[in-house]
Amino acid sequence: MIDARKFGARISELRKERDMTQSNLAEKLNISHQAVSKWERGESLPDVAILPRLSELFEISLDELLLSGSRDRTQNGSVYASKLLEKLSEGQTDEAASFINKNAAAADDLIEIAPMLKASTLNELTQQLEPEVFNQQFAFQLAPFVSKQSLHKVVTSVSQTWGWEFIEGLAPFLSEESLNRLVEAAEQHSVSAQRIVSLAPFLNKEQLTRLVKASEEGAFDLHMVVSLAPFLDRQTLGDLAERAINGEIEGSLLVGLAPFLERGAVDRFAEMAAEGSIRTEVVLGLAPFMSQDALGSLAERGLQGEISEHAIIGLAPFIGRERLNAIVQGASERGRLSLNTLVSLAPFLGREQLAGLVQRAAEAGELSPNSIASLAPFLDQQLLGAMISAMLSGIHQQS
Repeated sequence: MIDARKFGARISELRKERDMTQSNLAEKLNISHQAVSKWERGESLPDVAILPRLSELFEISLDELLLSGSRDRTQNGSVYASKLLEKLSEGQTDEAASFINKNAAAADDLIEIAPMLKASTLNELTQQLEPEVFNQQFAFQLAPFVSKQSLHKVVTSVSQTWGWEFIEGLAPFLSEESLNRLVEAAEQHSVSAQRIVSLAPFLNKEQLTRLVKASEEGAFDLHMVVSLAPFLDRQTLGDLAERAINGEIEGSLLVGLAPFLERGAVDRFAEMAAEGSIRTEVVLGLAPFMSQDALGSLAERGLQGEISEHAIIGLAPFIGRERLNAIVQGASERGRLSLNTLVSLAPFLGREQLAGLVQRAAEAGELSPNSIASLAPFLDQQLLGAMISAMLSGIHQQS
């Protein structure tokens, strides 16, 4: 393959040897000086039509010009590239194709000059090549330069079974039909989880599901499930979730899966939380995806001491205000609402509901100056003034 930086350095050297500026060279080639600058910086390669003119200007053969930019070409290397360039620069794609069909080794040289060819030229040329010319390496190297239609012809002409490494590399360039054919043929061989993740954006859900299910019993890393979740069907995700419920995968994976699961499955995880089967931080990560019923049930259990106070407070932003008011009111009536919990839940309660709970705490003598200060932003001014007056009166009487 032509190395753009090496080729650009050679163009720069030849130009300077002839005491030409970039603008001088650009003028002789009828192109912009910016184009010459990009060549010399290795940011792009000249179009194939320009190469014969460069060769003539610098008084060197096309072979010598190409040799300067090749990564692996030697002085005794193939001379096919220059012949192909001559034909293609003159628009003779049929003759170039005939030349490759008669000289299979010329296919390697086509890859060498592919970065210099227009996609339309390569597409037209590829359609005229005989199937015998194609092999896996040829398809792999040609893929970035041709259309999906042309690449389809190449991959379907190769008689070998495609390995997963080649399929992964070709996937971004293949049509859905081409990729499906290659994957179906390769499914008899095991495939790594990492490769499945890499292929996932390009596979249809049916194929991806088959690969995942085939891999589950082997060495499939279930941490990869989170990466695969956007591409899997709900049924497969549901199955994986059930495995999670049975303790076969870490609870932390549930948070990554939750956005893609049915709400009922996430609610079952809430039940696990109430039983202490998964950690509090996992419960909070699942909260945005739980139903109101599941969230309410968790909050009620929390106020009964079955899950941590931290979890209750973390769940509060996701519970409807009316339901949260009712839950907190019930806990207060049962004597299960601590002042600390009330202070933490204050931003999420209705003002009327909060006022009643605060008055009850005040009557029980539970309010302190610090708790009043924490509750102040959520209380109306009249109630807050009355509480402060009562507190000051109590202090005065004590003194």
